[in-house]
Amino acid sequence: MMKLPVLMVLSLSIGLSGCGFHLKGQSGISQAITQQAHDYWQNHRLLIHASAAQSKQGQAILLQLDAFEVNYQLVDSKESASQKFEENHSDNVWLEVPPVNFQSRQTAQSALGSTTAEILVLKQSYQLFDHHGKVLTSGTVTTQRDRQVNPQALLASDSEKQAFLDDMSWELAEQLVQRLNAYAAIESPSPTVVNTPEGR
Repeated sequence: MMKLPVLMVLSLSIGLSGCGFHLKGQSGISQAITQQAHDYWQNHRLLIHASAAQSKQGQAILLQLDAFEVNYQLVDSKESASQKFEENHSDNVWLEVPPVNFQSRQTAQSALGSTTAEILVLKQSYQLFDHHGKVLTSGTVTTQRDRQVNPQALLASDSEKQAFLDDMSWELAEQLVQRLNAYAAIESPSPTVVNTPEGR
């Protein structure tokens, strides 16, 4: 058996997910990461601006936080967050997620100049702060889709586009929470060593 530190495992798994590869099922590696993150969130609370619940992307993020059992609380303002920090500063972290960035780029067109294929891109930046305002971790998660467009059936095409965007929003939220859990696993007070079969 070969032992891998959880930090190395996290770096590998994040790199693979960034390339579009996702681990399937609860392997020993994913279980270790999940447990480390769970331990962290048992002792820390994630503060998020209440406006997050008002957007589709924000709602997707909150659902993912629930799915991963992240301990979070919605607050009305940064001032409210500051009060929470004062109450129990060592246990609270503040997450900022600006509006999602959407881009659409034409990749093919008809002889008449109508779009017949395009690429859809969603990007979500984020920053996690401690009670001093220090950035603990930050980054941007991205997802994209290629799709064909039928200029003769624009209504159906628009409906399909919205379905793509809904699916992408969910994937983006999942990536974001995975990043937060990766940070949480690294910062968890009891580092885990993952056993993997020799030669893998």
